[in-house]
Amino acid sequence: MSRKLGVIHTTPVTVDVFKALAAELMPGCSVINFVDDSILPELALPGTKVESVQDKLVQYAKYAERAGADVILSACSSVGEAASAMCSSVSVPVIRIDDAMATEAIRQGTKIGVAATLETTLRPTIELLQQKARDTGCSRYYLAKLISS
Repeated sequence: MSRKLGVIHTTPVTVDVFKALAAELMPGCSVINFVDDSILPELALPGTKVESVQDKLVQYAKYAERAGADVILSACSSVGEAASAMCSSVSVPVIRIDDAMATEAIRQGTKIGVAATLETTLRPTIELLQQKARDTGCSRYYLAKLISS
């Protein structure tokens, strides 16, 4: 019986990338993709917080679990904060795409730069890094930069 990875995307651009990565890194693992490209435009509206899209993400996590996912990957840093709500709503693990990166950044550096192509990614990424630093009892300096074309 093959393992199943449920991936929740906020853009169709990442679907093929994650399929290829899963095939390379987890041979035999099937990938179940859930894509909602309305989430990022909604988050980009002034004053909008991740809580406004959290219910959608929780529903996608439930769909992924019902479809047989053994683990769920939240593939967007902009909605990473919703991972705990998703995790509380299902019995399988939910992983933030940026969790391991944040852990490693805190482990390795004291000055951490965050570059993002979407403004909606900066705040949640900085907050994740700050939480990881608090969890380890250390302080870090952060520099955030929005990269646009």
